[in-house]
Amino acid sequence: MTEEQKNGALCAVWLTVLALVTLLLAGCGTTHTPPVERIVTKEVPVPYYRPCPAQEDIPTVPRSVHEEHPAMPQAKDRQAIDQLLGAAAARERILAAKILEHRTYAERADAILHACAVEPPPH
Repeated sequence: MTEEQKNGALCAVWLTVLALVTLLLAGCGTTHTPPVERIVTKEVPVPYYRPCPAQEDIPTVPRSVHEEHPAMPQAKDRQAIDQLLGAAAARERILAAKILEHRTYAERADAILHACAVEPPPH
């Protein structure tokens, strides 16, 4: 390699180093734009005090099957139960209606009780 080729290669290396340093310094010289502020709305459930319902707002407990249908024998009266086996379909309808009535009562009572289950805030 001649002296002139060595000088050309050295010059190319120095120009490459100079270009890299210039690029690095140019990156430091620019200012970064601040991040754009974003407003994010989130719903946060906050329990709050609701007074318990008045006594007249609380649903009454449905009457039992035996109270509404006294002809329906109690479980200990085996002979009467045997006599009513022929009317099983009617008993099933009565019992299904009572189950539905009690379930409706339970759902209403549950909603009312959950409405006032939160403790009042401290003053």
